[in-house]
Amino acid sequence: TNIDRREADRAELLRLHKQHQTAHLTYDAKLFVETFAENLPQISRGVVKTSSRAEKLARIKSYFGSYKFLEWEDINPPVIKISKDGTLATKIVEKRVRGTYKNEKGEELTDHTVYAWLEVWEKIDGKWKVTAVASTSKTGQ
Repeated sequence: TNIDRREADRAELLRLHKQHQTAHLTYDAKLFVETFAENLPQISRGVVKTSSRAEKLARIKSYFGSYKFLEWEDINPPVIKISKDGTLATKIVEKRVRGTYKNEKGEELTDHTVYAWLEVWEKIDGKWKVTAVASTSKTGQ
């Protein structure tokens, strides 16, 4: 039934949400990027930037190589809405990220940032893929 399909889609989107967390905490860029559509626009700091999956993978590998995560946790459960036809979904996330990284001088610095973002997901060839992300952040919370 339609209700069963929607519940299965919701469960799959929650599983993929958990996969994103696992990818961050295990520094597995490939596991993270495999959920992205081929060309993924990201909206942040007043700019729209579209990158290929390969470009995203390289950027995330670099980030994962320079940042040590201490925490990558939801502040609130994600809010997921699925279209009536089951082909599109949105997910609103509020996340707390804490960790350490080295600056240009090699000094270890701590970071605590709160993020809020909106993901747009589309079912492509039967699999949910992220097709757009708009994000904001604030530090020192």
